[in-house]
Amino acid sequence: MMTSSLILWITTSRTQIQFDGRRIGAADCYPHGGDNHEHFRTFFRCGGDSVLEQTRQAFRNLEKAMEAAGGTLKDIVALRIYVVDYQAESGTAVGTALREFFSPENPPASTWIGVSALADPEFLIEIEATAVLD
Repeated sequence: MMTSSLILWITTSRTQIQFDGRRIGAADCYPHGGDNHEHFRTFFRCGGDSVLEQTRQAFRNLEKAMEAAGGTLKDIVALRIYVVDYQAESGTAVGTALREFFSPENPPASTWIGVSALADPEFLIEIEATAVLD
């Protein structure tokens, strides 16, 4: 049986997919079009202002990316979750979203990493996922 590894980098703004070492697609969370910087900034955060909202949005992005690659969330084997200024409340929010999107019988392995900042000051979370597709 041949398997392929799929690596997904998920943020509240962008999903990048790499399949067997080559990029196969990207899906932006903000609308395309228009060069108005303020318009771009308004939609760049699309996940909301809380860790819970941004985590849910990142998992929605992940779900769509997996479908585009021919898989489902069940194919995710590992998550690396970067949380800005990690506190107990952040852990509760991330855990809530994980339980909403992943089966408690066979959840992916996950590592939660507290960081001081991400690429944009409004990002509160970034998720990197690894999937295996048969």
